[in-house]
Amino acid sequence: MTHGYGSSGLNLIVVEDETLVSMDLEATLEELGHRVIGVASHVERALEHIAGAGTALDAVILDLTLAGRSAQPVAERLHRQGTPYVVVTGLEESDVRRHGFSGPYVPKPYQPERLHQALLGVVADLRPGYCGSSSVELPSSSSADVVMSRYDSSSACVNR
Repeated sequence: MTHGYGSSGLNLIVVEDETLVSMDLEATLEELGHRVIGVASHVERALEHIAGAGTALDAVILDLTLAGRSAQPVAERLHRQGTPYVVVTGLEESDVRRHGFSGPYVPKPYQPERLHQALLGVVADLRPGYCGSSSVELPSSSSADVVMSRYDSSSACVNR
């Protein structure tokens, strides 16, 4: 799959049904140098945004429950087309995995550094050498190291 990578930052869609969380995610992602090209609060709208974005879409920020409905159809579509996603949810990671979601896990309330680290991890295979438009330092004792260790194939880009 060919992605529409710009010179810096990623083209992202935020799939989140809580308006304030969605707005905060959008602002945080833009502060990290990424472009939010769509926001969806329910499954159907998310699928429309994904279809409409085509190859311009680099990754999706995905909550697991949207207006009382599972976001599994969104994750399945993304998997079929080879688009990575980051799970941002209030659920425990064991619940996320039990429901069949495979994307990197960032718990709510999220920390911008962990979100940024997760995005670096999911795009590393698609965009070798991508380091983002800003470097993010994580404390060496951060629990993010544990959660993200299995997804971080871009360690050369992240200062620890």
